[in-house]
Parts: sequence; structure tokens; C-alpha cells
Amino acid sequence: MAETILVNVGIGEVRIAIADERGLSHLVIDRDHGASETGVGAIYLGRVTSVVPGMEAAFVELGTERSGFLSAWDARPHDWVDETGERRAPPIAELVHEGQAIVVQATKEPLADKGARLSTRVSLPGRYLVLVPNADGVFISRRIEDEAERARLTEMVTKIAEDLKLSASFIVRTAASGADAEDLEADIAGLWALWTDVADEAKRAEAPAALYADLGPVERFLRDHVNAATQAVLIDDETACQAARAFVTDHLPDFAGAVERYTDHEDIFEAHRIAEQMDALLEPKVGLPSGGHVVIEGTEALTSVDVNSGRYTQAGNHRDTALATNLEAAAEIARQLRVRDIGGLIVIDFIHMDDPDDQTQVIAKLQENLVGDKAPVRLGTISEFGLLEMTRKRTRDSVHKRFTETCLVCDGQARVPTVETVALALLWRAEREGRVVRSDVGKRLELHAADAVIDYLEEAEPLLLALEQRTGCSVELVAAEDFARRDFEVVRV
Repeated sequence: MAETILVNVGIGEVRIAIADERGLSHLVIDRDHGASETGVGAIYLGRVTSVVPGMEAAFVELGTERSGFLSAWDARPHDWVDETGERRAPPIAELVHEGQAIVVQATKEPLADKGARLSTRVSLPGRYLVLVPNADGVFISRRIEDEAERARLTEMVTKIAEDLKLSASFIVRTAASGADAEDLEADIAGLWALWTDVADEAKRAEAPAALYADLGPVERFLRDHVNAATQAVLIDDETACQAARAFVTDHLPDFAGAVERYTDHEDIFEAHRIAEQMDALLEPKVGLPSGGHVVIEGTEALTSVDVNSGRYTQAGNHRDTALATNLEAAAEIARQLRVRDIGGLIVIDFIHMDDPDDQTQVIAKLQENLVGDKAPVRLGTISEFGLLEMTRKRTRDSVHKRFTETCLVCDGQARVPTVETVALALLWRAEREGRVVRSDVGKRLELHAADAVIDYLEEAEPLLLALEQRTGCSVELVAAEDFARRDFEVVRV
């Protein structure tokens, strides 16, 4: 299925989406919060501030807003086994001590009030492989199922590592399927040079210190998502477009011609109908083509997905209705998990099916549509109550949690957009309005919003300056006492 990657560089955030014939299939929203946030993949020379044997974990100062969390399991050496030969986590007190400087990598972003999840087992991802220093072995992605191809890649990577005399382990990514030795060797050599630089910096630095940050959001997305289905990469910002072209030329030369500067007057996400689909991500109900729907609701413990046939009446009987609706739901649920960044335990309540063959079809449809998901997924079977349990690795909060917060007015019974989410949406709308070229409009933009949103923007002077530079208009903030949190208006005068 042909795919187009769309990049919208806005004020305060970068939005990246993949659109195919079914609409939005992947979405990343990156908000620049500065050094206070810890991105996945970042490597630090941290300092252990406390060891908590009761939790079998330690807290590590990183030089960021919050200390990171290092469990005993994530602090264990690669080759650790107990006296019985079983792989397990030794006591945390045997692994680290207070005041110790250690090299750690963020494996999960800060979630809610928790700091980043850390690991001492560093890994550096490339286009075709992931390098794991101070370990041994070659491991092939489970998504490469052809045994002959797995054997070819194992032999090839092993030989390259031996020829280069490298002490490291390699995880071969799905993108390596079909790659030749030259491509793999270039990736390995580049990753090893990067690790050498990080290790040298760790010897010179004084903890806490940042040693390495992963690529920027656009380059990282291209590295992980460009594939044979990618037809075009459209970017609406000249600086980001040039950087992407340079990255693709160096690392993905076969796609160098795919990167294009989007210059149309209409907003790139609106032109491809992505904006309206993004708004729908905060709603629990998702419609299905037949007239059925799914309802997605999250709790602290799990995410529940309820499948309903709704007004679907085309099938001849209950069995056919249930199967047809469940098949549509399985495909849509897989897409929603990706674009909403839903992780952890997920329980799907399919419409009840008595026939085991029907259940098998539905699970196969779900598996088929999860193939393109970068997050590791595990599926259970459908229980006698029609429930399917699955897990999807969580590396960050879901879209719903990141961009909404508990409503204080209704005592936590609902969620409302965060002040930041509304403020950035207002800036996006203002930029679009400011770019309108007409002889009968002025050069001043009035941004009307609730008090809390105006207060946020008054403290975000760089964002307002960026808006003025992009539009050529002066900007005035107007607090509207009668506006609800989510309401705003842009007036050009």
C-alpha cells in the first residue's frame, strides 16, 4: 500500500504522519520542552543518588528535571546468570552504590510524575541494525520469517563484526531484509564510530552529563519508517526539508528523490485530511465502515476496547454480522493503537463468536494489521467471554494522557485538553490565518482565549516571536473570561 510521509513544523511542535489510502496510519507529535525532558535513546553519564533495596532499584541524577529510575533487571550485566544458570536480576545493592557515576540510557520517557526509565545496557540504532556494546551475538528481528534470509544475515553480520574486530552484539532490524554486505558494513562502521565517541566522552565528562541524544524527530522518523511503500516525504519547512534531504542522501540514498518541500498555501495536514483525524484521536468512539463502532477507554490498569455492531444490518444473520464487524474492528483497533500511542495491557471485547474458525479469522486480521507496528506486541486468544487480552510495549504516555488532563470542574469525571495543547492549537490556527494574503485584512492578529491559555502564551515569548516572524503580523493576546478551556478565536484586524 503506497504511503506518504507528511511533516508539519509548527510553532512549539513538530507533527509527523504517514497517510495511506485508508487515512492516518502513524502519528508522532514532538514538542520541544528543552533539557528538562529525557528522550528515549538519550545516553547519560549519571550519578546514583539513592539505592532502594525494597524496590530493587536506584535513582540516578541525569542533570534533567527529574532523576531517572534504574531497576535491578535493567542494571544487570548482559551475561549475568545465577548459580543455577538462570537469567535473573541480582540484588540492586550488588550492582550500584550511592555516588557512583554510571553510563545509562533512557528506555522510556518520563511518564506522569515518574522519571525516565533507564538501563545500563546501551544500544544504538541504525538503519539496518542496532549495536549493543560489550555484548556478544547476532540476533535477527522476528519479523524476518524466512529462514534462509535469517541465516544469510546472521552469517554476513558475524563476518563483518569479526573482520572489523568489534566487541559488540548486533540486532538485525526488519529493514535489513534483502540488504547487501556493503550496506550492512557501512551501518555497523557508523554505529561503532558513534559508540567510540560516546565512550570517550564518558571518560572525560563529570557526572551528571548528557553524552548522546538520538536524531531529531524528523530524521529519526525517516530512519525508522521509510520503506518500499514510501512514495513521497512532504515537509512544509525549508530548514527541516534541507536537513531531511541531507540525512536521506547519506543514509537512505534510494529515497533521496522522495523528499519534497511542500509549498501549497493550504496547511499540509488539512490538505491531506489529517487534521480532522487527529482531532478524533481524543474521542473514545471510532466509527467503522459498515456502521459499527469501537469505544476505546483507558484506566490506570489497562485500556478497554468495546466492539459494537451499531446500525450494521447488511449481514444475513447474527454470526455473519458479528464476524464482519469484528474483522473491521480488528483492522481499525490495530491502527488506533499505533496512532494513539496506547501501550500496556489492552482488553478487547469483540462481539461474541461461537465458531472457533471465526475467532481465528479475527485474530489473524488483528495480527495482519499489527505487522507495521514498531512497538513489540503480544496477543492472547479469545476467551469464552469474547475477550482478547494483548500487550503493546509502552515507551511514552498515550496521546490522550499527553494532551489532556483531568477536569477539575466535574471532579475528575472527564478529561479536558491541557493548557499547552490548546495554546499550541491556537498558534497553529493563528499562523494559518496570518498567512492569508488579502488586500482587505490588517497586519495584526488578536488571539482570544481563556485566562489560563493567555497566561501560558505570555510566558512563552519565543513562540509568539516565531508566530510574528512566520506571518509578518503583530500579535496581541486577549483574555476572554467567558471562554472555556478549549475555546479560542483568531481575529485579524
